[in-house]
Amino acid sequence: MGAATCNPMLLDTKGQAAAAKALSDRNYEKCMGGAASCEPLRLSKEQNGSVQKAALLRNLERCKSGSSICDPTRLTPSEAAEVQAANLRKNRDRCMDGSSVCDPNLLSAADKREVMAALQRRNLGFCQAGSANCDPLALTDSDLNAAKSLFRQHNLDACKKGSPACDPSVLNSPEMNAVAAAFQERRSRLEREKAKP
Repeated sequence: MGAATCNPMLLDTKGQAAAAKALSDRNYEKCMGGAASCEPLRLSKEQNGSVQKAALLRNLERCKSGSSICDPTRLTPSEAAEVQAANLRKNRDRCMDGSSVCDPNLLSAADKREVMAALQRRNLGFCQAGSANCDPLALTDSDLNAAKSLFRQHNLDACKKGSPACDPSVLNSPEMNAVAAAFQERRSRLEREKAKP
């Protein structure tokens, strides 16, 4: 970096040329990086061409990432198509994740089927876990039966363990008997342990 105390008048011809080249190189690096301190008038024709290409590439990356400072007017037709494809992929990913910013109108027919299948799998998982996020109306008959069966098993296991997650209101008579037997077994085991010398 050029020192503020540098006096180019004290340099010989070779030193002045080296200093000028170093200054030019630093300016070129700034311009290539899009720095505000870039001095475009000090660029050579070749350097200016490279800087312009770098600026266009940065703009393309900004547009592909959805940046608010993207300038779509600087995109070529092929770049505009590339940006649109990237935006469609990002929207598809948001829809697959169940994001509230998903735009289903931008999905292709194939993507809509894939997104619907993913949402159904996620909802089935919620229902099987007894989650409040479960939407039973979105389940098929077979999925609903499978979710009910798995939920009952989880609830039965929780009740047998005396877990707060147990919901005794959904237990049938055989399940109540199984829970009572498990409770009796735990109490007997505790009594045996207490009776040990």
